Amino acid sequence: MELLLKRLLDAESQAEALVAAAEARSDQMIRDAWSTVSRLDADFAARQAALREPLMHGAEARALQTIRELAEHHAGRQRELRRHAEQHGAAAANAVLARLLDPAGE
Repeated sequence: MELLLKRLLDAESQAEALVAAAEARSDQMIRDAWSTVSRLDADFAARQAALREPLMHGAEARALQTIRELAEHHAGRQRELRRHAEQHGAAAANAVLARLLDPAGE
């Protein structure tokens, strides 16, 4: 009976040692994982500017192209309005002059 109890106590001690070793390994794995994540996060933060630069350059190029297109459209519309004003300016001046000379419209 004593031998059986001694074996049970030894088995319990071995089991506790295995659990402690497993917990230690688990804790170490968690620390390693946090360390890796922290390092990767720092690396990503350091590379963010380099990753953002080509995207910003492309966005800026597209914005400048859009501005050029809008400026060309605006200039074309302005030329069209001036042309219409020139074409109809003489008729408008004649109509105003006629109205001033003959307010009754007769």
